[in-house]
Amino acid sequence: MEETITTDNKHWFKYTDFNGKNELCENSVIQLRVTKTFYPLPFWLELVFFVLLLAVSLFPLVNHHVAIVNIAFRDLTLVYLPIVPCYLVIRMILVNLYYQTGSKLFVSVSNSALVLPANRLIGHKKGQLVLAKDDIKEIKVQYMQNTTSHSLSCRALQLTIKSISNKAITLKVDYFPIQSMLYLLTYFGYPLSFERTHFGILKMARMFMLIIPVLCVIAISGALFSDSFL
Repeated sequence: MEETITTDNKHWFKYTDFNGKNELCENSVIQLRVTKTFYPLPFWLELVFFVLLLAVSLFPLVNHHVAIVNIAFRDLTLVYLPIVPCYLVIRMILVNLYYQTGSKLFVSVSNSALVLPANRLIGHKKGQLVLAKDDIKEIKVQYMQNTTSHSLSCRALQLTIKSISNKAITLKVDYFPIQSMLYLLTYFGYPLSFERTHFGILKMARMFMLIIPVLCVIAISGALFSDSFL
């Protein structure tokens, strides 16, 4: 992949959109929302959530008194429906406590500086971390490339920001709006380099631990609701 890209590169930015994109100019300061829902919690806590959600989702399938094929307990349905919303709320509370963050986090990108929400995720104390453009030596973009018979698309997975003093900060697509950030970094002429990569085993395992139990609970809740009320 070439060492430079432009904002009109459809392979990279065909579907990239954010508030203020169409009004960009040299003096623009763009804020991008950071999603904290799946910030990583300590492994033991992630494991507890995984086991509990998986056990709850499998309960109707293994308990012969409430077999999913012959469910008749509306009370059980009403218990299952709020499980996922409650899990997300509890997780968000724990994330806020663990990272000592407020209700909303933003990344700010301008022609002069990159401003990040500072917390233990990037190895800095809470508040804001301001990285002046002139103090940034390089931003390495790790990306995944998808090629089909009709198209080529590239998606950034990780940004590694290296300062002139050789300090490094890693931002992952799991927690930051990497693609929109890359568009802005390209527009404002930040020093970028590119490295092709792929989803690692650890990333896939973490996604499995986070997503599969939630999907199982949603599926069971839907089946219970359908059998009880429809």
